[in-house]
Amino acid sequence: MRPFQDVKSAYEELYVSMLRSGKPTWKPTEKGYWGMAVSDEVHELLRQLNMGSQHKLLDLGSGDGKVVLIAAALGMDATGIEHDKELHDIAESMRKKLRLPATFINADFNDHSWKGFHLVFSNPDQHLDEEKLQTELTGRLVVYGPHYHPNSLRKHRTLDIQGTLISVFGKE
Repeated sequence: MRPFQDVKSAYEELYVSMLRSGKPTWKPTEKGYWGMAVSDEVHELLRQLNMGSQHKLLDLGSGDGKVVLIAAALGMDATGIEHDKELHDIAESMRKKLRLPATFINADFNDHSWKGFHLVFSNPDQHLDEEKLQTELTGRLVVYGPHYHPNSLRKHRTLDIQGTLISVFGKE
């Protein structure tokens, strides 16, 4: 449990520092809108989905890297793809600070394969590419928040974690 607490504490410190310097913990980017995920909600989600060291996670639009580093703290093979350079640099800095094995890619997530991941995580502010979901999703898609439902996938379940609705989708 300690590695998760370390991630949670490090991000709490980051956000306090951001707010003290006048920076919000959300921002528009060239590719969409970034807002922080809640550490305890992400941790509980991964616990309820029984995700551990044998699983691979991909975070689409990984922002500051929190979801990826929580997954890495739980032993998952975790990768995040973020287009915004400033957010990507924050994620890399946090990875180094926490000394967790995770991969961060500074690019558009639509330019990379989503194949081979057990869990693809997204907090989307716009529709994901339905064709890419059909051709490349090999695991489950987790949508953080109630604002998006892919047309081409079947909803497996919706979790209410501390008041946040999180849906799990799959092809079958």
